[in-house]
Amino acid sequence: MDGFYEKLTPQAREGSEAVAMDMWKPYIDSTAIHVPEAKNRIAFDRLHDAKHLTDAVDQVPRQESRQLVFAGDERLK
Repeated sequence: MDGFYEKLTPQAREGSEAVAMDMWKPYIDSTAIHVPEAKNRIAFDRLHDAKHLTDAVDQVPRQESRQLVFAGDERLK
């Protein structure tokens, strides 16, 4: 990403209204270095947002089930 941003003029980087990307930390870090007010201009793609949300929703029941089994409660088996 650094190479991409270095090819843009300062005016192009300053004039960017939004930068769409996935949530990969190197993309975020590079954008933060090269784009003024990057924090307010980054737009994460929905696919990655949805994946993180789905993973979180999936993990809660698993964790609760493990806790119940550890406590000797087997209602969810």
